[in-house]
Amino acid sequence: MLHLAMLLMMLPQAPQAPQAPAQDKPTTSAPVYDQGPLRAEFVAMREVRLRAADPELAARLDSDLRIQVRVMGERLTEVSRYGTFILKELVDDQGKSLIDADTYTEDEKTLTRPLNFAAERMRASGLALTTRTKPASRGAEVLKRARGSIRLILAKGTENVTVVNPTQYYGKTIENPRLAELGIEIEVVSTDDLENAPPANRCVVIRHKTKPLHVHGVKFLDGWMRPVSARENLVETKAGDKCQLFYFDSGILSDEMQMVLELHEEVEDIEVPIVLDGLELP
Repeated sequence: MLHLAMLLMMLPQAPQAPQAPAQDKPTTSAPVYDQGPLRAEFVAMREVRLRAADPELAARLDSDLRIQVRVMGERLTEVSRYGTFILKELVDDQGKSLIDADTYTEDEKTLTRPLNFAAERMRASGLALTTRTKPASRGAEVLKRARGSIRLILAKGTENVTVVNPTQYYGKTIENPRLAELGIEIEVVSTDDLENAPPANRCVVIRHKTKPLHVHGVKFLDGWMRPVSARENLVETKAGDKCQLFYFDSGILSDEMQMVLELHEEVEDIEVPIVLDGLELP
């Protein structure tokens, strides 16, 4: 007697359906943000409400609404400096204005900061900025109208100008032929002109007298051309002039130190408008 398995093998086999060709899985490419006109688009929103029974603690708690946008566009990699994401008008569907005179400080309205991200990172992530306002009305569901802007300083090229021993210019304007050619005047401020200044042998303070937006950044090197770290702060002179203070560890500052100024010969100062209407609240 034939084994059952052998009998099954002897039976005629049904024809098999033809195999469908393998389908390639669809590929999704990462977004690129350096295309099209410069613009700012909505990314995310967060609203936080805080309450405390203790009056002292309640006074320190601060409910708020935060909105994030992303700056993008084909000129994104030309951004040298950027300002604060400022909303001049923000109204919810209950008619409440979420902006008042104290929403932004004067520094937030006027100052810019250098952008030091590599071009590839900018293309891959754009420039994300967040603003903070009062929370919406309890019954609000939508931000009816939002208007504002972001200030951008654009530049296409950077050059370095090195100043050897910047401390020799205490209380004077730096003398350099290239700075003079570019019309850039920078003063090394004497610590005597500052309130509560650190010791003069621990800091360098500079004031941009002309064309401050043409200076992208300031770095320091020691006598061996090695980078020197410094803690940077914005300070004011007794006369109210804004300055950059660079504070060094003890024993670092010497007459061999070099200050490297990263400069732009030409810059463009623009405002990117913010228009966000009908955003649903979280």
